[in-house]
Amino acid sequence: MLDITPSISGTNFRFLPNPVTDTTSVLTIQTDSTLTPNQYKFLVSGSDGDSTRQANILLNVVPDTTIDVAVLEILAPRNHIIQGIEITPQTIIRNMGTNESSFLATFTIGSTYSETLNLTFASKQSKTISFPVWYAADVGHFQVQCVTACLNGEDPTNDSLTDTILVDVAPDFSLSAEPVIRTHKSGETALYTIKIIPTGEFSSPVSLSLSPIIPGIVPDFSPNQIEPKTAAVLSIGISNSVSPAQYDFLVTGSDGIENRVVSIQLKIEAGQLIIQPNPFTPNNDSYNDQVHFNFLGMGFQQPELKIFNMNGKNIRSFDQPVNYEFKWDGR
Repeated sequence: MLDITPSISGTNFRFLPNPVTDTTSVLTIQTDSTLTPNQYKFLVSGSDGDSTRQANILLNVVPDTTIDVAVLEILAPRNHIIQGIEITPQTIIRNMGTNESSFLATFTIGSTYSETLNLTFASKQSKTISFPVWYAADVGHFQVQCVTACLNGEDPTNDSLTDTILVDVAPDFSLSAEPVIRTHKSGETALYTIKIIPTGEFSSPVSLSLSPIIPGIVPDFSPNQIEPKTAAVLSIGISNSVSPAQYDFLVTGSDGIENRVVSIQLKIEAGQLIIQPNPFTPNNDSYNDQVHFNFLGMGFQQPELKIFNMNGKNIRSFDQPVNYEFKWDGR
């Protein structure tokens, strides 16, 4: 029968086979992490019941000197990034080894960003490491990578992590108008097509309005609220009281947070005085006995009509039109 002494915490002994006759027995000594590195002396005893024989053995326990640094996770930037923002690249790194370790960590984004830090970690220490700020200037897909360089690292498969991010334009919208300039006379209606042009992932409905407000000019959007990539028809009714001139307007689109505008222009031309019938015959035969002076579309606010004879004498004056019209029976 075989035995071994002393019994030391952190060790486990096994003879196979035991007892042994005329064959060889294998002694297995298992140690755990609580066993302090040192040289240990053991006494192996063998007894047949009548006599005992002994032999000394030595066990040298050396320190575990594992050297390994791992990139565990890339925290930022991740996934979908909006163009024009600043982000602090971050990663989690762990010293997997048994001793303090100094190493280099390099963070790259695409071909325009590369920063390297010199780090020192205690054994089994994990840290979130922040690198200098990165500005997302360009749009597109970019490779993000963190690489550690540790001398004599045992596991090269955990030395780096790689990810891909998308930098996209910020969700936004703009307006377009077609045409930009319209020319009409008073009493007519001007039509414009207003479109919503989205950028990025903009998807909100947009409400439309027109400014400034001008008496006699009546705007109407159909519909008043539209979705991105759709259009509304702006109709501007021009009353006969509107003076001929050039009018500048702003069409404003609002998603409830941001406002965007587009300029349009409306040129209102003066209409012409219409005289019918011409000539007229005020002879009471019920045929062309009256002449009508129609100034619809001329934009007059308080029109007056004066009639002169061939000698330049004012023979009749009117200042109370009916439906933009004066009538004269020759008297």
